[in-house]
Amino acid sequence: KSAVFSFSKKGVSLITTTALVFGSFAFVVPSEASALTAALYPTGNGTYTAWENDWNEVDETSGFSCSNSDYIKAGSTNAKESFVVDLSGVPNGTMITSVDVLTYSRDDDDDNDNGEYRALVRLNGVDSLSTGAPVSPSSDSGCSGPNTRTINVADTVKTGATTLEIGVEKQNASSAGDVRVGAIHAVVTYVDVA
Repeated sequence: KSAVFSFSKKGVSLITTTALVFGSFAFVVPSEASALTAALYPTGNGTYTAWENDWNEVDETSGFSCSNSDYIKAGSTNAKESFVVDLSGVPNGTMITSVDVLTYSRDDDDDNDNGEYRALVRLNGVDSLSTGAPVSPSSDSGCSGPNTRTINVADTVKTGATTLEIGVEKQNASSAGDVRVGAIHAVVTYVDVA
């Protein structure tokens, strides 16, 4: 077997292939291909609720807003907020390999805010945070994004009992200021293992 990466406007796909060799000719036959869900939006509060406000403040599908009544907000270091998403669009028996978390955010209205956060995934009760640089909004107006963070999770075969939460964790010190998230959603990558 060998791995082939294909690049498109939707991202990177990994296709595992099997080479069949006949004499001096080789044929490559795909045996696994990754698939992506449509955008998955919050349907309720999750395990963590340390940020101000609730899931229905961040469930927009368009017209993303960080306005005065339509966001979640945190200032405390390591504060987490998570939201349940519906996995019915991922077929049972497939393997979940990663989750893209997309957020729209801004600094809070206070002066000198430089709040930072990381994306959070909770798959079957196991937390994973995004790596690399945290999201660090620089403006206290608008609602910038999408800020996309791909989180590679432990390969998990999807069943009817599989649960997924997406969310955020405040990173820097309270003295750095508050941060707002106005919208969040996820895209799940999975592969057929049948």
